[in-house]
Amino acid sequence: MQVTHAQSGQIYEIADKTDASFLRRKRSLVVIDGENLHYAAKRNFVGKSSRVDFDKTAKMLQNACTIADMYVCASGTSERDIVGGTYNKPWNVIVNPLDTSDLLKRKRELEELGNKVTSDSNADPMIFYTVGRLLPLKRYQVLVIGSGDGDLGCWLAKIVKRQFGNTIEVVTMSLAGSHSPRLFTDQNPNISANIEIGCDLLVPFDQPPALPKPTLWEQVQSMCYNLVN
Repeated sequence: MQVTHAQSGQIYEIADKTDASFLRRKRSLVVIDGENLHYAAKRNFVGKSSRVDFDKTAKMLQNACTIADMYVCASGTSERDIVGGTYNKPWNVIVNPLDTSDLLKRKRELEELGNKVTSDSNADPMIFYTVGRLLPLKRYQVLVIGSGDGDLGCWLAKIVKRQFGNTIEVVTMSLAGSHSPRLFTDQNPNISANIEIGCDLLVPFDQPPALPKPTLWEQVQSMCYNLVN
């Protein structure tokens, strides 16, 4: 599928199917920058407002990897819009805690001083924390960074390379046109592969995310309620 980037006007080709062959039979830790993928799919392509389907993404990763431990990080102001039904396993949703009142106060102070207002709500701190906490716990072979953010990807890849050498490979997963050139394998020796999200993992943005599935206990409770009433 051909799409036109909303900012650059450049035409990109999005593959029909996501190629995750690099992850085949590897033990992988997958950490997704929920906001990066969410807004890239929603805003970046003219007339093609989409979102990443996390259920389909999970199945793709599970089919490719021997082990796929999956985490998605999002800010406290927007995680429901981004992750939707991914509160279901196998995704582990980590929310960057934010005090909205402090953010609004800080924004007003900056505006009064005439300064440019920047967002403090991205999930990067939680992504660094999550990777640093989890990567040493298992004998992972691959770290998958679900983001096209150049700063985030470059720093994580550099730290992993420094701490683990060649025992853990770093792979990025992002959308065409939303991937920093600094993350391409021919530009960054710390990154082993780039996975481009294909049409098979995208759905129209106006198609709502799947709601969390009820647990077995919730199903039993519902059945008992219906019998009584």
